[in-house]
Amino acid sequence: MKIKTISSFDAYVYYTEPYKGRYFFRGQADASWNIKPSLFRCGAATLEMERQIIHNGLEEDKKATPLSILFHAQHYGTPTRICDVTVSHLSALFFASEGDADGVVFVMDKSKTITTAGYEMGLFTTILTENIYKASDLPQDGPMTSPKEIITQNYVVDARDFNFSNERSFRQGGTGIVFGFEIDNDNISPIGRNTVDELIIEKIIIPQSVKNEISDKLRRLGYSREILYIDPEENSEFEGITLTETESKVDVRFDPERFNKVIAKYRLNTLYYDRDALSLQIDKLYRRLFARYGANARIWTFFYYDENDLTNSNWICRGEWPKNDGYAINWNKSFRGFRLHYMNEQISRDEALARFTDLVNRIEPIYDRVYSYVSSADFDVSSFFALIKSIRTDSKDIFLAAGDISRSDADFEKFSEAAYQHIADIDWLIGDMAIFADRADIKEQYIRWSLSNTYIPSCEKSKRTYLEAKKIAANIK
Repeated sequence: MKIKTISSFDAYVYYTEPYKGRYFFRGQADASWNIKPSLFRCGAATLEMERQIIHNGLEEDKKATPLSILFHAQHYGTPTRICDVTVSHLSALFFASEGDADGVVFVMDKSKTITTAGYEMGLFTTILTENIYKASDLPQDGPMTSPKEIITQNYVVDARDFNFSNERSFRQGGTGIVFGFEIDNDNISPIGRNTVDELIIEKIIIPQSVKNEISDKLRRLGYSREILYIDPEENSEFEGITLTETESKVDVRFDPERFNKVIAKYRLNTLYYDRDALSLQIDKLYRRLFARYGANARIWTFFYYDENDLTNSNWICRGEWPKNDGYAINWNKSFRGFRLHYMNEQISRDEALARFTDLVNRIEPIYDRVYSYVSSADFDVSSFFALIKSIRTDSKDIFLAAGDISRSDADFEKFSEAAYQHIADIDWLIGDMAIFADRADIKEQYIRWSLSNTYIPSCEKSKRTYLEAKKIAANIK
């Protein structure tokens, strides 16, 4: 097993950048601890204990599943056979940076992930919900592997099965290792083997000497107990608020009288704000804006913390024009949760670059055929439509594949957005032309005009933007 010791927060982020989206992580405050679920540590575990937890959970939520109930219980302090892991290298680092000893982040194999709907977890659910105490009483209708062998193994569950099961899991990017049972003379015991060495690829040691620096930087990003476990609105230790204007656009409009339409974005200096105090700051801001642009100005404002929020349009709140005098604030109650979720789900820069480049390389020859065909002023529209129909499915598939690519970090997203926009523009051209091909009311003159004045210029512009962004992305460290 590979072991790496890091010397700072920046060193950790740089080292784990290629791991994002490819592995699971688990952070522990003490590197000497084994990975062991809380049920295995409580000393008096029985199958009845787990069955009662599940029974109580189903009484409260009929739509829940036995494993989601255990996962929820695990996040709120009840001993279970589930050990938390996360999709996020930063969330894991937070837990590894607690305490006074050297911490550790375990990097875990993602390829061995299973789903809660699979045969393995089906057997686990049977044991935990039915009156079964002997392995020979388990269903024998599964794959060739015997039930006895299956239920004694430990499994990492697909993050999509657990990540949305409760708010803490959502914020922490959580999923879990479900630990198996032990069989003794056909009797099923709740405490199985507590080793997961076969899942661990690497251990990253977090020295105690750098924990304070790491914790401080993680806190600024939102990885703190206040945000990972509760909402800072419930915490009285708020920080002072400052607002910095980062973008502003003013247009003169008439409807019917003259007014100024204002759209502005403001960066907040802290994630640990009091909403009432922020509301007062926003009110002062609006008073200044109305004084500057007129009492009848229509003003929209957007408030965010950093580039991660800006990239995802995840606003703290928005100021809106309510179709009468003044303004209204629309608060995003899920701002902090989605902020962490978006960062947790980021893929590596290398993966984003490779996947988007591949898709652009696939759609560019399709676009070149269209561009070459319409470059002739007297091209035959009927033949052009035949070409469009022959390539429509391919362009649509590429566009949908681009939409499935997760975001990378905020610095790299300018490349991803440029690539996505270029793919989207080409698909827009081909998709609209496919619609026009089936409409008898569209005149050839309009088709030629729209291609030369709208669709082709848009594709050419997004192509230039993509190529420029790709050059910049290649130099991002």
